[in-house]
Formats: sequence, C-alpha cells, structure tokens
Amino acid sequence: MMRVVLCLFGGLIILVVGWIFIVQPLIDKTPTAEEQKAKDIQAVKASKARARVNQQQTARQAPKVNPSDGPFGIGANPDAYYERGEVIVTNPPKNFNAAAAVLGFTVLESQTLPGLGIGVVRLKVP
Repeated sequence: MMRVVLCLFGGLIILVVGWIFIVQPLIDKTPTAEEQKAKDIQAVKASKARARVNQQQTARQAPKVNPSDGPFGIGANPDAYYERGEVIVTNPPKNFNAAAAVLGFTVLESQTLPGLGIGVVRLKVP
C-alpha cells in the first residue's frame, strides 16, 4: 500500500514539474521587451511600405498636367500671363498712388472699369 501511495505521489510531482517547466512556458508565451520592440519596428516598416505603395499608385493615377497649358486648356504658355516686376492692385483706396510712390513703387497705368465699378492700378516694384 505504501508503494502505491509513493508511486502516485512521485507521479504527481513529475506531472507538476513537467507542467511548470515544459507546458506552461509554451502556453504563456509573452514577448520580451526586445521581441516587442522588434515587432513594433517591423510593423512601422510595413506601414511605411504600404504608404509608399499607395503614394506610388496615387501618383500613377493622377492626371498629367502639361505645364504649357494656359487657363481653361487654351494651350498658351503661362509665362504670357505673368509680368516680372509688376503688381496689379484692384480697387485701390484714395491717395493710393501717392502712398505707393512714397514706398518706391512706380505707377505704370491706372484705369477705372465703370462696368464693374472698380479701379485698377498697375505698379512697377522697386
């Protein structure tokens, strides 16, 4: 009878030790700090790769704009719509020409558009 009890007790100890050192580490596998950091870095790299692929796909799908196209697709050169060294002011206040001259601007042209009820002044920058 004593042998049976000792055998059962020994078997129980072997089961408990086996559970603690073999089975439990396999079940309760929490990542270490290094493993978690590696997973985080890998996730960030994957996210950046996905963003890069999405950006490339978007760039491929974007319509190509011809820089020589003018407004409304007329096909004129945009440099024709830009005059270097000039500024246009619409609906300037009273005494604007004098104030602009004090600041070093030169009034090149001044017109009133009666149909719109506004004035336009073309200035040369200092």
